[in-house]
Amino acid sequence: MLLDEKKIKNKGKDGIPFGVAGKVEKDMGAWRMYKPVIDYSKCIKCLTCWFGCPDFAYEVNKQGQPVLREKNCKGCGICAEHCPVKCIEMVRDDHKKGKKK
Repeated sequence: MLLDEKKIKNKGKDGIPFGVAGKVEKDMGAWRMYKPVIDYSKCIKCLTCWFGCPDFAYEVNKQGQPVLREKNCKGCGICAEHCPVKCIEMVRDDHKKGKKK
């Protein structure tokens, strides 16, 4: 047996690994067409978006709110689709954040 299940302890979100050691994160957001925007006045902090995101594009801040990591998000919309209160809207991404005019 490779893993003794009796020795595994539930550490909540702190026990969920992020990424792979030694692997460089790619900028998935560079080619997306849409990005999720959260309406925090509607968010109930259920973290369904955080659990369901296939690209680990969400972090959880000290207030328990999900925060998008734009470089990891490919714009698939799974978070918006599964949000129970529909506080996530997929909006067209113009990729102008941080760029000077």
